[in-house]
Amino acid sequence: EQFILNLGKLGAADIIGKLDKSKKSNNFKFEKNIYVDNQKKFLSKFGIYNKKKIATTMFVSGSFDLDKPNMHFYEMFYEEKISNEDVNYIEKEFNNLMLEDNYKTLFNFLQFKEFVKSINRE
Repeated sequence: EQFILNLGKLGAADIIGKLDKSKKSNNFKFEKNIYVDNQKKFLSKFGIYNKKKIATTMFVSGSFDLDKPNMHFYEMFYEEKISNEDVNYIEKEFNNLMLEDNYKTLFNFLQFKEFVKSINRE
């Protein structure tokens, strides 16, 4: 039901979710909070040099299709709710970059770094 990730000096993430099984697919529906403790270290780690500051707290809800890897984001909040247009862009970037080669790229840090950089472009 709850999974907490310690991201070391970068921060932490807590995920609450449930497995939703149906005849057609298995989905993991989730809500997650991400906390960035050290913005400077985070920006440096992900090679983002065009920003001096990012949100320190982020909320994301969505579902992940476990059978045919695909992410769907319902909503996101930084300081305020993110527009549907931006959420759709982030979802598209996630699916294109993080699921390029299904589960093989999902846990690849270099792919994740590219994803973070792509959604932080001005």
